[in-house]
Amino acid sequence: MFWKEAQAGHAIPGRTGAVLLDEEILRPQCVGCNVFGRGQYHIYTTKLIKEKGFDWWERKLIEAKQIKKWSRTELESTIESYKQRLKTLEN
Repeated sequence: MFWKEAQAGHAIPGRTGAVLLDEEILRPQCVGCNVFGRGQYHIYTTKLIKEKGFDWWERKLIEAKQIKKWSRTELESTIESYKQRLKTLEN
């Protein structure tokens, strides 16, 4: 799939700050899987567990329950980092 058509699929549902930008659980997904298929978690999580291990997955589930309050500086820095990474994809 062309990267501009991809959406950020999260292996853990919800939008808690602790996992929202966790690149270990983010993968590109098409709109069909991510939105209409509600993330296809049964497939997604199985693949991640095979790749990273069950202990890793259990840690991620614990992390997802943590509260993360992003500062404006952290968010601006993250946005800038993503912009720079996108530039490399466009070239």
